Amino acid sequence: MANSLMLFGAGTGTGADTLSSTDTYEATASSAVVLDFIVVRKAATTPSSGTVVSTSVTSTDVSGSWAGVGVELRPLASQPATATPAALAATATVRTPTVSTGQAVTPATLAAAATFPAPVVSGSANATPATVAATVSVPAPTLFTGGNTTVPAPSIAATVSIPAPTIARGTTAAPATVAAVVSVPVPKVVIPVDTTVSPPPLAVAATVLPPILDLPRLPGALITRDGQLEYDGYLLGGGTPYRLLGLAGWDDTPGVDSGNMPKPAQHGSWPGSKYGQERFVTFTGLLKAPKALMADYVDAFVEGTPISEGAEELPLAIRTLDGVTRLVYGHVINRSLPLDKLYRLGLGQIAVQWVCSDPRRYGIDIQTADLARGSSIQVTNIGNTPTHPTLRINGPATNPVFTIVQSGRKLGFNIALGPGEWIDVDCKAGRALWNGETNVLAGRTADSVPPQLFVFPRGVSTLTYAASGGAVPVANVLHRDAWM
Repeated sequence: MANSLMLFGAGTGTGADTLSSTDTYEATASSAVVLDFIVVRKAATTPSSGTVVSTSVTSTDVSGSWAGVGVELRPLASQPATATPAALAATATVRTPTVSTGQAVTPATLAAAATFPAPVVSGSANATPATVAATVSVPAPTLFTGGNTTVPAPSIAATVSIPAPTIARGTTAAPATVAAVVSVPVPKVVIPVDTTVSPPPLAVAATVLPPILDLPRLPGALITRDGQLEYDGYLLGGGTPYRLLGLAGWDDTPGVDSGNMPKPAQHGSWPGSKYGQERFVTFTGLLKAPKALMADYVDAFVEGTPISEGAEELPLAIRTLDGVTRLVYGHVINRSLPLDKLYRLGLGQIAVQWVCSDPRRYGIDIQTADLARGSSIQVTNIGNTPTHPTLRINGPATNPVFTIVQSGRKLGFNIALGPGEWIDVDCKAGRALWNGETNVLAGRTADSVPPQLFVFPRGVSTLTYAASGGAVPVANVLHRDAWM
């Protein structure tokens, strides 16, 4: 068992011995006792709290070896003590509010942005998409504290007005982003304690339908190589199973109606106007296809070249072997597809014929120009025969008049157009439609020629435009170059 020494103070005190700061106890090494531990007990006699009580234990024998020293400080029974605990910091956690629906709310306005797929458009017309209408209905959410819940908002269909893109041949229409105004209810917050609540953001989905562009078919849009024909969207010729063998009546001169009057008592006749008769165009080709697909290609040929019952003629565009594309309008009047021994080998000679009431062949591109009131423009017809223009008069305009300076021919109307009104004058068809509905051709001025005689001859013509009224918009002039 380890040797130890317990030292008690010599002074007096209540409840314990007292050691003074000068009390000395000595153990010599001659006793051959090795002290493993020394315990010192001392009473605290200091009358006031907060005073430091110190005790020291020293050894004069440097060869001594201690295992440890213990000091006990005992307070007097007569000394009161007061404990003052320090402030304790605590952390309070407020739970995230729970979100639920079913309370009355005050709606606010939320702006949402919707982006429209860019329609790819090729054509020479303007498209005016209709307004897309939808209904917004969103339940009003109510917030309660006590949990962390996210309320998904339903999709909101927005009402937006899509501006009409201007469409030009060979371009892409890309409507700009439309800002949709959506009415979203403001959530009502019910909080049982004094707590700051930050509801999660409310995501609003605005669904806007893409615009529907109804454009006329652009004649010749499917033609990609020489020796091809396109009839109302149906392709024949090179690169198709219906290979070109021959084309008759295309570059030929049509029959001519002569206006000459025979001289009764002289040789010859008095000269008159000459006008071309209707044009007949005949395509002959070779149908070549796998035997298993011959029936399908024959059916497609029959479906693509039907006999039309109506009077409206359909576009026929042809690119000849020299790379020049021209356009006529006509009807199919004959189709040939013999079924012989070659049919079983995947071969067949085919033919189709069209009749065109207008023998002129037109350029595939429409030439356009704008003409301001009181000004003139130069119009060029690079073809070899006169061509009829199409004119649009935009309101407000009163008594508009067009004049071809070289020929002196005029085309005018005794009419007053209001803002937003217009007249489309189709000189070839001989009609003038007010707002696309009523024919106002009877309202021509007395010095006007019939529209069929208002033509641009080959070469350059000067066209003027006059109208009275306030701020008269420009007039639009369109034509195709023409060849006979």
